[in-house]
Amino acid sequence: MQDFDALKKIWQEEPGTARQISTPAELSSTSQRNRKWLKNTQLIGAIGQIFTAAFITWMIFYGNFGFKYWYTYFSMGLIVLLSLMQMGIMFYTYSKINAIDDAAAPSAHLRQWEEYYAMRMRMIQFQAPVFAILLTLAIGIYYIEVLSFMKMLQASIAVVVTAAWILFAYFYLGKRSIRKEKGRLQSIIDELKEVEQQLTTNE
Repeated sequence: MQDFDALKKIWQEEPGTARQISTPAELSSTSQRNRKWLKNTQLIGAIGQIFTAAFITWMIFYGNFGFKYWYTYFSMGLIVLLSLMQMGIMFYTYSKINAIDDAAAPSAHLRQWEEYYAMRMRMIQFQAPVFAILLTLAIGIYYIEVLSFMKMLQASIAVVVTAAWILFAYFYLGKRSIRKEKGRLQSIIDELKEVEQQLTTNE
């Protein structure tokens, strides 16, 4: 309750004073950690995608793999493109969280988080399956030439292991990450709703 009382006091101050707030320090420590986690997840992920794209690009030009067919390099280029797309989406998501105004009135602040939540859920519904399909396609094209140098048993094992990893990453790791993100977002929204209700009740 102390966290809510502190936030209530801040938001009940004069507009000129309230607008000086520049950090989410008035929210509870849980909401502060959740917001930080949401931002850092996108930022670190975007940086990771940059390194992935740079490394595969280096492999294309300096790897000296001696691939004979253009489509093998095309598949590697597609993975680079997917990494850059993921990077762009993550930086965009990071900027949307960063743009949420902590100095806004309770109702406006809550509305910003609810709008972000709706936007993020729409993005996930489209982004996750499309990325998984395109990545699987790129790996499949890459394997056409790479696996041709292997014996049938080795190639079959490589295909099975890769397919199992993709399915595990999408249906388990991906879904778990989404649930965690939704839970942290919902925690922030629930706290803001409770604060807004307290303020409304005491007016």
